[in-house]
Amino acid sequence: MVYHTNTNMTNLLDWLVYLVMSLMFTFTYFKTRKVEASIAVHMLWNLCAIVFGI
Repeated sequence: MVYHTNTNMTNLLDWLVYLVMSLMFTFTYFKTRKVEASIAVHMLWNLCAIVFGI
């Protein structure tokens, strides 16, 4: 897990953000039964982060 070594997961807010994201992706998959839908949600999440600077 080389990617995660650069991620700061020291406080509760960081864990909460990743928890909400994983629940969102899981919910999307179970509603649609298509992994592509979860990937699309992930791409939209990343786009929002780029556009809004989150």
